Amino acid sequence: MNVNKSDSQQISRRGPFADRWVVLWLLIPLLLLVPGILDFAYPASDPRFSDMSLAHYPYAVLQKDALIHEQRLRLWSPLILSGAPLSANPLAGLWYPPGWLAWLLPVPLAFNLLVMLHLLWGGLGMQRLLRQEGLRPAAALLGALSFSMMPKIFAHYGAGHVTLVFAVLWTPWLLVAAHRRAEFPAKRLLFLREAFILAAICLADIRWVPFAGSAWLLYCVFLNSRPGHPHRKSIYQQVMELLKPAFLAVLLSAILWLPLLEFTPLSTRAQLAVQENLTYSLPFQRLFGLLFPDLGGFHEWVVYSGVVIFMLSLLAILALRREHMSNFWIALLLGSLLFATLAQVELFHFLTRLPGMSLLRVPARSLFLFGMSLAALSACAVDRLMDDNDWHSLQKSRRLILGLCGFTVIFLAGLQLISGNLPQEFLWGGVLLLAGSLWVWLRMNQHVSGFLWFAVLLGLCLLDWGVMDRSLFTIRSRADVLAEGEAAAGELAGVPGEYRIYSPSYSLPQQTAVSDRLQLADGVDPLQLQAYVEFMERASGVPWDGYSVTLPPFSSGEPHSDNAAFSPDAELLGWLNVRFVASEFDLQSEGLVLRKLVGETRLYENRDVMPRLWIQPLEAEVGQNIRPVNVIHWSPEKIEADAAGPGLLVLSEIMYPGWRVQVDGRQATILETAGLLRSVILSAGRHHVLFYFQPLSLYMGASLSVVGVVLAGLFYHWFSRVEARE
Repeated sequence: MNVNKSDSQQISRRGPFADRWVVLWLLIPLLLLVPGILDFAYPASDPRFSDMSLAHYPYAVLQKDALIHEQRLRLWSPLILSGAPLSANPLAGLWYPPGWLAWLLPVPLAFNLLVMLHLLWGGLGMQRLLRQEGLRPAAALLGALSFSMMPKIFAHYGAGHVTLVFAVLWTPWLLVAAHRRAEFPAKRLLFLREAFILAAICLADIRWVPFAGSAWLLYCVFLNSRPGHPHRKSIYQQVMELLKPAFLAVLLSAILWLPLLEFTPLSTRAQLAVQENLTYSLPFQRLFGLLFPDLGGFHEWVVYSGVVIFMLSLLAILALRREHMSNFWIALLLGSLLFATLAQVELFHFLTRLPGMSLLRVPARSLFLFGMSLAALSACAVDRLMDDNDWHSLQKSRRLILGLCGFTVIFLAGLQLISGNLPQEFLWGGVLLLAGSLWVWLRMNQHVSGFLWFAVLLGLCLLDWGVMDRSLFTIRSRADVLAEGEAAAGELAGVPGEYRIYSPSYSLPQQTAVSDRLQLADGVDPLQLQAYVEFMERASGVPWDGYSVTLPPFSSGEPHSDNAAFSPDAELLGWLNVRFVASEFDLQSEGLVLRKLVGETRLYENRDVMPRLWIQPLEAEVGQNIRPVNVIHWSPEKIEADAAGPGLLVLSEIMYPGWRVQVDGRQATILETAGLLRSVILSAGRHHVLFYFQPLSLYMGASLSVVGVVLAGLFYHWFSRVEARE
């Protein structure tokens, strides 16, 4: 069959793959999330833990309660780790406006809707970017679907990394804004788009900023160096052009990064060793995942973007005629892959010592950029293959396809002969590669029309993405997730008074604890105060051998058994107002008395528990000769009490910059007791004492963000008038 010469042009202008239908096509990725929209997503590789239930759900519940009962934002969390700053924690999502939907709707429904909206938004951005680079609508559609259905995105969704997914899906729009500014330099207002998108990425998940920022800078360099570009700028002009949106974005996002800048040096992230910084770098053997899907694989090492997409990308790189911007995608592809394999390349270990690297910790997340590059390059290949006048450049492509198919057949045959078994992942990848290669070969030899060829090719890719994406996450019902540890939590929730609970076996999951308004001395969070971790190493008896997101750490990832050999120190736990200990194994510790067995969970009561607030002689050891003090008012950010001096008033709450104290309405000096607890010296007589949280870093960051908004408004007003006059 001979191809109609105007066939590809007709596909571009009308039909189901035209620009007007792109939104409908980009709804396809959302369908994968619809069946579990009311429930929690978990990683298929280990469906026990997910950040959505561990962090995002509890923080959303805390904010809802604060807004309903106090009409204010919650800046300090009493939930885990005996208290921690929410205003400095990126996972809290306080400053990302779209994330506020989680405070209005039930969770996890709100987070699932947000992921769906961001998938649509990211796909639209990728389609717009590829269209701006001159690709046909059908090719841009394939690139957009390849990006929004990237298996790595769905793998991290399953892991509960929803804020990271939000930030990643903003990335195409950042490049769209840069391209727009380069095309229309006379429109001085366009840099505002880049500034607001950079700020949105930072506020969504600051860990993605170095990756997105690197891609943005590289893209701007390639845009400026395009052959025949009429508005080429000098290096100085480029730097000044980039500084404007970068500086404004820094101001706009200061409300997050400035408190975080204060928190990070005090946290365990500041103590990361080189190897800890390179955790989850991509092992070289995982590169087989480019051809063969790791169904249900570990989210950090997912490299598969679709075997047909990979084959098309190789064609774009090695065989087909390339446009200048294709070189950008090749550079980004190679750079992101090299960064992802940092631990395997000794030469690059010095990068781990650079400022800010402690926030990255997982180099393999650059694979999002790798997948984005594959999406763009495969779209470039499709654009070339749909060009009816470009057949003379396809000779190399034929040789490449033959070589790739030959390698696949020999590899699979050898694997079958050696092992006697062919895993389904290898069979799936091999069959799809051969089918896709045959279909591309037919197009190269003009045996199939452009419309039919693209329709079948898109169908193959959708099948591949759908199977792979759905294998990477599993759905657990909301009722099932919130029922974890509920029997033990219900037993303790009815005990009156202020107290904390410690568990060496994660017997009270955070999502359950927050539902029952319980306060934990243990917890899971990537940001933990170093002083608290060191104290808890002594109090829990569990050794701290390096960075861990859990406290106490679990050496082999089995919370219900890992710490069975360690005995907690009841007295030290008592300083933290720990009244109960919940454990899945027997504890031999003086001061702990078994109160009840709830299922397999043992509930111990601590006879050495200290009150939440006490006064002791100045010269006494911590906890000696104390007198309990009743709290008049307690909230996470404000504690009031009446106490009689003289002595040291000790509050069993964690010391952190921003906590202040007033005695009888006058500012007093807040002290640190036992290297951890808040305290203040009282003179003789009765006193009214107020501890309150007023972090200077937050107010400074908020002020800078307001300045950024005002500056953006002034820039808009000024440049609008200038452009109107011109």
